[in-house]
Amino acid sequence: MIGPLETADVEAAGELAFAAWDSLEGQPDAARGYMASASKVQDDVAERLATSVMLGAWLGDRLCGVVNFTNGPDDPYAEFTDTDAAGIRMLAVGLDARGLGVGAALIQACIERARSEGKTLLVLHTSPWMHAARCVYERLSFRRAPERDFSPHPEVPLLGYTLDLTT
Repeated sequence: MIGPLETADVEAAGELAFAAWDSLEGQPDAARGYMASASKVQDDVAERLATSVMLGAWLGDRLCGVVNFTNGPDDPYAEFTDTDAAGIRMLAVGLDARGLGVGAALIQACIERARSEGKTLLVLHTSPWMHAARCVYERLSFRRAPERDFSPHPEVPLLGYTLDLTT
């Protein structure tokens, strides 16, 4: 089941996201600094919950994935300026839920929400070491958008992807 994240879910969401990101191989130390601890990620989830849209995926009563949906350039977590766009940030799937379609379900929920809000483009950024995520994005018809690439830190390249919602 996909639905809005609640305040009571922040601790579990932070722990889940921290474990998911910490398990990624090949990421530079500069990227690990963002996710220095589960409590730091929990604080980030709480801030996003207060100012943006956080969705969760549950298998039974267990939170198994989270995503931040940014519904326009005015969202404080948006990484785009297009007024007709929405975005996906902070997608994380629990280690024990990988391979079950949780990531794809969260992305599909973001696609449906963006379309229902009249958006024509969905934007996201990922990293070179997030191999499984890139495979899911491409399977769901996201296309590489190198013109949207940027680096928040010299050692942390972010790769732009977009999905045309008009087709």
